[in-house]
Amino acid sequence: MQRPAPRKTADFSPRLRITTRSYPDVLTVPAEAVTTGQGADTVYVIQPDETGRPVAVRREVSRGLTLQGRTEIKAGLAEGEAVIVQGQQILTGGELVRIIGSHAVIGN
Repeated sequence: MQRPAPRKTADFSPRLRITTRSYPDVLTVPAEAVTTGQGADTVYVIQPDETGRPVAVRREVSRGLTLQGRTEIKAGLAEGEAVIVQGQQILTGGELVRIIGSHAVIGN
């Protein structure tokens, strides 16, 4: 019995995504929001100061896995808190911020 001649096929590579585990109740933030320095992982959140103006507040966090641009926060942050994701490298805490749309801008 003769084997058929092999066929020529288009060169392609399939892309698969296999979910092996799902964590539906995990708090995550954009990975760029988390900075590491002074021996701790931190994020900057926006909170009102004593006069009600929004300011940047440094918060130490305990982080977990980082996947697809998101970092798991295990402790130190509550759901719904506004996290600064750009410019946090120049913050020290207490800076006045302006919220424009969904973005915070340093300064008044």
